[in-house]
Amino acid sequence: MLANAKSGLEELTLSGNRLGGIGVGALCGGLNVNTSLQKLKIADNFIDQTDEDLNALTRLASVLLNGTTKIVGVDLMYNRIGTSGGEILLPVVDGDNKNKEISEFLVDQTIPMALFEKLYKAGGGKKGGKKKGGGKKKKK
Repeated sequence: MLANAKSGLEELTLSGNRLGGIGVGALCGGLNVNTSLQKLKIADNFIDQTDEDLNALTRLASVLLNGTTKIVGVDLMYNRIGTSGGEILLPVVDGDNKNKEISEFLVDQTIPMALFEKLYKAGGGKKGGKKKGGGKKKKK
């Protein structure tokens, strides 16, 4: 389904499935060619700091940085990616990423606070925008 570019799948939620590095690595093949997915939720999947898990996070970062995917939201909450995993994923949310803007990137505070502050992006709305019609007040 993921490898089918015309699937129309916009959000994939696989949270709580114990994917680990093996599962995340397997997902990357399909994610790499998918052009419709916008949100990937892989929270609470036993993604840790083993070599296998870190290799999978490296593959995931590569997929998120390529110009093919349209993923703008990633949920990695409740995984213990640690400092190593956080550093692997940091280029994904770096402002210098020319391929796309990741508007939501969720990690939990099991990583050092300085790294958490660089990685964590909540929301997904427009930055600094005004609501329509907000300029006029009605008279009572």
